[in-house]
Amino acid sequence: MIIKRLILLFMGSVLALFLLEGTVRLALMFVPEHKLPTYGIYQKSDPVLGHKLLPNLKGVWNREGFSIVETNSHGWNDYERIFEKPVNTLRIAIVGDSFVEALQVDKSKTLGKVTENWLNSNCPHEMNGSWEPYEVLLFGASSWGTAQMYLATINEVVLFDPDYVVVAFFPGNDLKNNIYVVEGDPYKPYFEITDDNQIMLIHEPSLNNSLTKSIYRWGRNRSRVIQLSREFLIPFVEKFKAKRLESLVSQQEGSNEKKADQLINEGIWGINSENEFVENAWLLAERLLLETKLELKSFGIEMMILVVSEGQVVDREQEVVRKWAEEKSITNLFYPEDRLEDFGMENDILILPVAKDMAFHNWSENGVITNFHGFGNQTGDGHWNENGHAFVGETIGKKICEDLDNTKG
Repeated sequence: MIIKRLILLFMGSVLALFLLEGTVRLALMFVPEHKLPTYGIYQKSDPVLGHKLLPNLKGVWNREGFSIVETNSHGWNDYERIFEKPVNTLRIAIVGDSFVEALQVDKSKTLGKVTENWLNSNCPHEMNGSWEPYEVLLFGASSWGTAQMYLATINEVVLFDPDYVVVAFFPGNDLKNNIYVVEGDPYKPYFEITDDNQIMLIHEPSLNNSLTKSIYRWGRNRSRVIQLSREFLIPFVEKFKAKRLESLVSQQEGSNEKKADQLINEGIWGINSENEFVENAWLLAERLLLETKLELKSFGIEMMILVVSEGQVVDREQEVVRKWAEEKSITNLFYPEDRLEDFGMENDILILPVAKDMAFHNWSENGVITNFHGFGNQTGDGHWNENGHAFVGETIGKKICEDLDNTKG
């Protein structure tokens, strides 16, 4: 009798779940597209990169901006691509974190498509007697650091045989993402600089393939109920992660005994530049970028570095930014751009300091501000909106076209 009741209870629970799942899916069909909640977009663990988006994923992104997301068969938020480069095509790959992943805007509005369209319209390139079309591929994953961009470039991007690789470096968090004591994430790879100035992998990504995790992933990838419940729980999960990270981040010796994360946050702007921990963070990022360039050179591929912009600097009037900088004791708003431009000069790498161009564009318009970051009521901060992607895409296109002209000359 007890067994019979348990079987009936189990069958009833399964039926209830099926009915709930069907009801939720039906309800979502009647929700206006732009009001759909975020669901169905997830990353998978990767033994080399740490994480990337699942391949052939279909979902909705509405946390910031809005897009209907469909990843390609390789796990990138991009159009479907094949490894073999089409004949007489010049191929460009852009590698980066969430700015390149670009979930916030429609795929047709991302910097990849903008760059591609601009080049095809404005930069005719002839080789072997025929005009070459351009193709721009995106390789982005949120929360990546320079280490993951390096590993993605040498393990995956080169398989697509690009002529140019643009690495998007975001000072706002890429320095932090490379350092375990600040990042506190065991599911990522980490490097350090050796005594002979080489990079060495010191931590491979930990993988959680437990039975519980596997069952959860199976359900998460298939059930709208689980997906929507997950979105509701994310704020609580993030608070838990923050507390966990707090316990992992150790106190670093430095000026005023500041914590490692505070040192890095200020070091982005050149503050604490004399601090050994901050300088080593910059040197590690630069060494990873240089190693990326050297690896690409061995394949005959040109590299550029795009320095990603910060909305706080470029989306506000100059006087407002100046006052903010004074409050933060920032003496050089473009320290990351200036530092990487010097780095590029020393190592023959083209640098695209797009933040300078954005800021000067706004500051020369007599109070008329173009918001390149943010959406809705949150403009001026966050990821690039359509304005930002359009500006950056055109900037990349112009730089590549200029380099091609110099090569022909």
